[in-house]
Amino acid sequence: PVQLSTPSKKVQQTIKQAILSSLKDPDSAKFRGKITLVDKTYACAEVNAKNGFGGYAGFKQFYLTKTQSDWFVLASDDSSRENCIDILHSVANKK
Repeated sequence: PVQLSTPSKKVQQTIKQAILSSLKDPDSAKFRGKITLVDKTYACAEVNAKNGFGGYAGFKQFYLTKTQSDWFVLASDDSSRENCIDILHSVANKK
């Protein structure tokens, strides 16, 4: 079964910082909903931010992974939170 949890405030800040550092305009970032940990070493988060043309691109699902103590963005797309959870859970089970 998938192990879902809500990260501590400290971990949430670390995850948000990883996402912000991957954006063209980090000051424009708007987070929506909860950040969800998937099997403890992956996370899903939903963010809207301005693109290179200065317009908001719409909310994107961000896929993250943890190594040692740092979080890194693996990808982002237009999928749902449920899809993010399913994909990251299947990745976790292939390790």
